[in-house]
Parts: sequence; structure tokens; C-alpha cells
Amino acid sequence: MSKLKKLIFKFFAHFPLKLCTKRLFLFTNQDDPHSEDEKQRQLAKVKAQDLRDIGVHIELIHLAKVGQIFDIAKFYSELLLMDEEVIASFPSASSKMEELQERMRIKQFAKRALVRMCWTIGEGVEVGIQVYKLVSRTCKPNYIWLDARTNEQLKLTSAYINERTGAPIMNCDIKRSYIYGGREVIFDREEVRQLKDSFEPTFMLLGFVEDRFLKRYYSLRPCDFIYPDESLVEGSIVFFNALLNQCLAKKKYPMCWANYRVGGVPRMVCLLPQAEERDECNLQKMSAGFHVVYLPYADDIRELHFEKMDAATEEQTEKATAVIETFLSEYDPILIENPSLQKYYRNLEALALDKDCPDDFFDATLPDLEKMELLGGESIQEWSKTINAAPYKCAAKNNYIPNLKHGDNDEVYNKVKSFYIDNKLPKCTVEHLKTFCWHVGEAVSGKKSHLIERVISYFEREDQNS
Repeated sequence: MSKLKKLIFKFFAHFPLKLCTKRLFLFTNQDDPHSEDEKQRQLAKVKAQDLRDIGVHIELIHLAKVGQIFDIAKFYSELLLMDEEVIASFPSASSKMEELQERMRIKQFAKRALVRMCWTIGEGVEVGIQVYKLVSRTCKPNYIWLDARTNEQLKLTSAYINERTGAPIMNCDIKRSYIYGGREVIFDREEVRQLKDSFEPTFMLLGFVEDRFLKRYYSLRPCDFIYPDESLVEGSIVFFNALLNQCLAKKKYPMCWANYRVGGVPRMVCLLPQAEERDECNLQKMSAGFHVVYLPYADDIRELHFEKMDAATEEQTEKATAVIETFLSEYDPILIENPSLQKYYRNLEALALDKDCPDDFFDATLPDLEKMELLGGESIQEWSKTINAAPYKCAAKNNYIPNLKHGDNDEVYNKVKSFYIDNKLPKCTVEHLKTFCWHVGEAVSGKKSHLIERVISYFEREDQNS
């Protein structure tokens, strides 16, 4: 322990670059590493103090052994200068690991500001702000054009051709036209640029509104997030926090006029205040700031008219409420990965590594039909009766109709059995696996891996019975 701290001390003390923070994560499953050597015990404490003197913060990530409790008080409470209150509230080993994983997830993406600008509050009053994007759609990467003979990357170019003569046209000879009032209006390149650059970047306060004037469907796109920037205007943090606290206390929301770029489209936005939140480990869950909600103009609103619907009876409402409460759950987007991206990367991996088939992945967007039937099948049946609907049938039941193009049931059974004997079930098609499961009375829902598990379980039961 003392030798390790000595090496770490040399590393931080002679590191050539300037670090904003110096932190040491200590992973261990020994709660008293120097129980039989008092000299090493004292030396470790001295080295820990030396690290603190040069600004290194030591964090303990303790890993408890199976069937044992990690006792902080034996050694690390003295090493890390913990008092009784800190020892009593020190999180468990699993909580520390979850906290570390959450920190890594937060630092996974670079937090670059979309734009830095001044927020005009009034005449001569400005506040420096940074605008961040909270949600950005992750798309599949673009492919690269290559020469089929040499695999060298190609450079794409575009050219404008005169439709009548076929002669190439230079950019300086090109004009643009717009249809206005049924007539074609022609502009040159400079005039088009002036049309686009008619609005300068600005973020200006217009007033305040109450929450009752805002509707959820007013949001035109994912919200941005603004945070104070002291480097632009001194005192921005103090002013920003004061305004934020007052908006939270009085439930009044700032209305602003926002345009981030030269030539951009100015929008009416509403700022929703958000207070800082921390979890039980004092790890920040949400930052203090304002969410920028983009509001529609009058031209963006569509009026829809529908026929009046018949009102539901009290019994129908009661049964529908029971169904909703049965399937009520919490939504956390962190737990749901994009199945299209997952499938794309697994297919890409299979092609690159010359695999027989891509690896399976867990699709969190697919419903667990069997569990839904178990939890809410009865309540759905009762609700269906009150509205005179057709009898409810769970999709998880064996209502699968086999495809006869793949052979009759006996032929498919023998083929799947041969794959099982040769330990090659992953190479069997999904259609064959579903037909087999339907034939032997097993469920046919789920992914290919689930079907393979049912086939293996069936043959194992057959072997035991024989």
C-alpha cells in the first residue's frame, strides 16, 4: 500500500501538464491491509497525507468479499480522515460502484456548448449564457465511396448542366428564383445571401408568463438548456441564479426571442426553470438552469375538428382505470437502446469478422406479452366486456400458423432435431424454430435465442423421460 502511494505521489508531483483536478480511485476488498505491520500502517497514512498536500483527492471504491462485510473503521477511516458521521453514512460497495458508473456515463459525451452569447434583459443589462443540446438523435454513420479496383476513397463533386445545351454552368452564372404571387421572382447570389442574413444573433427577454398559458403540445422540437457564462459578462452567475430562484418561487416563466446564428430562423421560446437535484451520494442528477422550449407561431398551428365522441359510462371508466394502473411503469430512456442501431452494428460486425450470423441483442422496445397476460389479462377481459369488444386474445398464446412452404411438421421436427444433435441450432432458421415450437406446444413469441432455449429444454425433457 505504501509503495503504491509513493509511486502515485511521484506521478502527480512531477506530472508536466496542469490538471484541473487530481483524483485517486482506490479499489480494494481488504478492509485492513496492514493489520500485522504497524510500521507500514503508519507509513501509508503519511503518504496519504502527502497526496492531500499536493491536492490529490482519494476516493475509496470498496469491494466486499462474498459473505463478508467491509469494515471502514478498521483502517480507511483513519487513512481518509473520516469522522463518525461520515462512517455511519458511508454507502455500500454496490452503491459506490453504481455511483462510479453514473459518473462515467455523465462524462461519456463531451459537453460542448452549442453557442455562447449574451442574454439581453433590458437596455444596458446583459447576462452571459451557454446553450447546450440535451437530446440529439444518434444516426447510423455515413458510408464512404471507394474505388472498386483500388479501394481508394473517392471525392464527390457536383456540377450544374444547362438543360437545353448540356454545357456546364459556373456558380457565378447561376441565379435563384422564387414563386411569389404566382410570378417567378429572380435573385442573384448576393441578394439571396442578404435574404438569409436579415436576422442577427440575439437572445432577448420579452416578458413573463404563468404556467397555465403553456401547453405540452406547443413544443416544436427537443428543448435546449441554458447555463450562465461568467467569461462573457462578469456577475452573470449571481444574476442568473437570482432570476432562476424567483421564477421557481413565483412560477413565472420568461418569454424570449431567440436566434443563435446569422441567417438563422428566430423563434419565440419559453424558459422553464429547473432547480439542482442531487442523489443520496451527493452526485448531481440535474443541473440548475433553464430549459428552452420552442413555441409555435400562428402559422404553425393546425386546427382539427372531429365529431363528438360518446361519453364512457362509469363502469367502462373504472375498468379502463384498472388496466392503466396494472401496466403503469416508470420510463427511463437510459435503459432503452435504439434497436435499429444495435442491429446495424451487429450486422456490420458479422460482415467484418466473417461470422455465420450476427449476435443477438436484447430489444427493450418489444413487449413481454406473457408477463402482460399474467398481470393484466383478466382486467383486459373485463374491460372488453364493458365496451362490447371482441374477446381478448393474448398474442403470447400459440396462435401461430406455420408456413407449409418449409415442409410439413414431421419434416421440420426431424430437421430441427438433427440441428440439436449436431449442436448447430443457431444456424437453424427462425421459421423452422417457430414451426417446431408450435408443433410441440411451446410458445412461439420472443427472439431467436428464446426459441432455441425452448427447443433445448424440450429435447432435454425428452432425454430425461426416455
